[in-house]
Amino acid sequence: MSIRELFELQQFDLQIDKANTEIKQIEHKLGNNAIIAGAKSLLAKEQKALDSLNGQRKDLDLQLENLNTKIDETKKQMYGGKVTSSKELASLEKNAGLLEEQKKQLEAQVLVLMEQIEKQQKLASDASKSLQGKESVRGSDAVGFNERVQQLKTELKILTKDRQAEAVEIDTEELANYGKLRQRRPGVVVSKVERGMCTGCRLNVPARDISRARGNVEIVYCSSCGRILYVI
Repeated sequence: MSIRELFELQQFDLQIDKANTEIKQIEHKLGNNAIIAGAKSLLAKEQKALDSLNGQRKDLDLQLENLNTKIDETKKQMYGGKVTSSKELASLEKNAGLLEEQKKQLEAQVLVLMEQIEKQQKLASDASKSLQGKESVRGSDAVGFNERVQQLKTELKILTKDRQAEAVEIDTEELANYGKLRQRRPGVVVSKVERGMCTGCRLNVPARDISRARGNVEIVYCSSCGRILYVI
């Protein structure tokens, strides 16, 4: 067995890991509804506030309608000719004046409320447009993301097939040891030695270990990080 074969097997594994990681990241993005949920929550909040203001407006309109009815009834009594007593007429005039004052106050409240409703309508409209925009962008992104996932899955099939072909050339026991090492240490486990250093941990490798590993037949581990040393 050659350590070079393990190193080349590792290249396939690293590419496979990278592809799988990217697929998971894309799937996370597609499944992550936090942004959309936030936009929906804002729209619901603004719409609820608008509904509340519209409810208040309906209440005021109803009060005004009832008040106008009372004012009309009072005026009919005043000018209908049935009431002749000056005392009763004075009482009706006073009551009519109070009703008119209440009407003015209600109309003022309606004007203030109409301004609030207009502002809240804009907030609700902006929130709705924001949600639509985010949903549109997410939909466009989803198309590109799904295409990328399919591309990665195709690459994975090729990489997996090539890896299997490479693994056949490696001793079963050494392949198992390599697999165990990858489980303990994700990423690079077969590390090149360059300029007397292990490229995995960037620490110097004793000369005797470099000499032993140079033939790439015997497995020699880095005394610092435990990776398999590969000397070109």
